[in-house]
Amino acid sequence: MKYVFAEPSGIVVPLELRNAIAMAGRDAKVSTGPVVLLLNAADPETPFSEHVAHITRQQVQQADLIVLTKVDSAPDGGVECLEEAARALAPDTPIHSLSLSSDRALTALVDAVLGSSET
Repeated sequence: MKYVFAEPSGIVVPLELRNAIAMAGRDAKVSTGPVVLLLNAADPETPFSEHVAHITRQQVQQADLIVLTKVDSAPDGGVECLEEAARALAPDTPIHSLSLSSDRALTALVDAVLGSSET
């Protein structure tokens, strides 16, 4: 089994991407794994700014895993604010926090991604 990780631009809606992959792979055995949404904790307000909030809401609601990145660079209260906003939209979606100062969180994230059942 081979894995391909794709990080599309920040304006992609996960369900639309999954549908496109399914259509592209209809003649080959292609399956998708979990949708992992990256939210930058160093800039916690931008994902929910007026210009992109409608897309971010869909991304959060359709994600299988949410990752708060750059938590070691987040402003005071930024991680909590971002996690609270994500939890309000997707209360049951697992949230992981990544920091450059610890690889333990990264290992747990990789395990979660690779251990998730494919759809």
